[in-house]
Amino acid sequence: MNSFILAAAQLMYRYLIGYLLAIFLLSIAHIYVTPAEGPVAHGAGYAWLAQDPFNFAQGHELQNRIITPLMAHYAGIKTPLQFIMFMNLICAFFIATAYVACRYENLSPKIAVLCSAIFTFSLPVLFQIHYAGYADITSYTLVFLAILTVQGRFLWALFLALAILNHERNLFVYPWFLLYYFLRNDRRILRTACAMILMALSLLPWRLYVQMVASYKAPAFSVEHYLNLNFGGTFGSISAHLYSGFFQTFKLMWALPAYALVIHIRKKNFAEVLLYCLIVASAFTNLFIATDTSRLLCISFPVIWFGFLTLAKEWGAQTFYQRVLHLFLLNLFVPQYYVGQNHEFRFHSLPASWLWKNIFAVVTWEF
Repeated sequence: MNSFILAAAQLMYRYLIGYLLAIFLLSIAHIYVTPAEGPVAHGAGYAWLAQDPFNFAQGHELQNRIITPLMAHYAGIKTPLQFIMFMNLICAFFIATAYVACRYENLSPKIAVLCSAIFTFSLPVLFQIHYAGYADITSYTLVFLAILTVQGRFLWALFLALAILNHERNLFVYPWFLLYYFLRNDRRILRTACAMILMALSLLPWRLYVQMVASYKAPAFSVEHYLNLNFGGTFGSISAHLYSGFFQTFKLMWALPAYALVIHIRKKNFAEVLLYCLIVASAFTNLFIATDTSRLLCISFPVIWFGFLTLAKEWGAQTFYQRVLHLFLLNLFVPQYYVGQNHEFRFHSLPASWLWKNIFAVVTWEF
């Protein structure tokens, strides 16, 4: 009991520090890109669903993606502004988790802060600020928690189950996560086989829920919706901006996993190379069923995390900090875009948007 209390106190203390740091970084990010004034597109749908998540008869198009609206509902969220603030709290938790995870990897506080900053000023968080209300950040948080608890018995499976209840496209996480489980659990085949059974069981709540919803009225984004898509046509419609969409997800920070891959190849860690490639390939699979290029590729964020850890442990602490800090600062000056629907949408800073609007009568925010 004493050990448990001490461990819990240490975790709470680190999360408190991480959360305060996350709020600070998130505040700066709201200046770095222009935030939305209210929930946008599907964000508005999630905000509405949070008001009445159990109205199955209406057949809300996002009804199958229930976890974020359900949490917001039980948190007492009533207005669109409150929903945006709620999603910002989830963003802060995601950022704080990166800080705490670094500290548990025995990395120094300043390196942990740098990791949090990298995630804050990458598209997984910046998209949530500019196009407020989307539930993607909840998915990233749940997948991140599954990654961090992979050596436990059951907790990672619970996080995966919640992730797919949050968005059905998190199913594409499962292939690479099985390989990741195998690598991080001493490559034991029997234990991995048991994990495969747990992963199958983690799909059961989602399947039962989807069937229950369909028994009332099938939502627009149902299983049948995806099965009837023209996969090749969907991918072809965004191919012209595929490379820019990929780059804009993490911009210069793609150098972290790229250099980590070189290290793994030199050391003949080919299983790790396969893991990196499978994560990115799984993210690209999303583009056969939807056209939000940069947004959908954000689910490849684990390669940034793995690359960050690999380089932090390969280089000396000071060398790593100086190199990655310089790369991060340079990355801030690379213009941020969201690429989707075969278009590129510029994310202007809040001061720039204010100047354009008040001096030149030009509205920079677009969707």
